[in-house]
Amino acid sequence: MAYRSSSPGALAGTGGGRLPPSDTRIAADVAGLPQLPAPGFRGMLTYVAARYLPTGGALRAMYGERRTTS
Repeated sequence: MAYRSSSPGALAGTGGGRLPPSDTRIAADVAGLPQLPAPGFRGMLTYVAARYLPTGGALRAMYGERRTTS
């Protein structure tokens, strides 16, 4: 995921790299394995990063660094 998502840029690749740890945290929670404190918060934080960063990277690749509304 990280390799393929890095084609639009580093921001998207970083987000793709966050997806496996996010999914691992979710799987560990479902399996009932011991986790660090606040697993829900940590899991959601990695999940949001794994979704936001590739989207932001793709939008930057499509529209450039600066977007104007006028």
